[in-house]
Amino acid sequence: MEALAIPIVGALGVGHIVARYADAPRVAGVLKPLPIAVLAVMVWQGPPLDARYSTLVVAGLVCSMVGDVCLLFPGRFVVGLASFLVAHLFYIAAFAAGAHRGTRGVTFLAPFLALAAVLIGALWRRVKELRLPVVAYVTVITAMGRQPRAPSRPSRPSRAARTRWRGRSSS
Repeated sequence: MEALAIPIVGALGVGHIVARYADAPRVAGVLKPLPIAVLAVMVWQGPPLDARYSTLVVAGLVCSMVGDVCLLFPGRFVVGLASFLVAHLFYIAAFAAGAHRGTRGVTFLAPFLALAAVLIGALWRRVKELRLPVVAYVTVITAMGRQPRAPSRPSRPSRAARTRWRGRSSS
């Protein structure tokens, strides 16, 4: 599945971009959520990883796909934003297991916090009635800043990615 899924995801993504620039919004709209659906099926059907990790990543991908679909319809922006917010919460839960805790993590997060402040400052006047959702979204994205683990152990996401490509369990 994996050997075929990645080229399919790439082709669907390129198709979406071409359709957008070719002024074919319906085709672009149909193609937009499909790569995420393929990735979700790939994780769901792929070699077994930690069950909790895989479930949370699939849930995040499904919520991301729902967000993409919502953004296709006028008036669904806030629902789409909420879907992406929930997706990122699932990703944080998946990637947080075993994250390094301590001052190094806080120090590593400082640039992300600074960037979040700059983004919120730049958007503040433009997003009037959406200030609370935008602040919540930027906060969650900031929390996704990967906290380093102890130097002798790679992070869970990189370990999972290497395992995924080798086709073996990460246990």
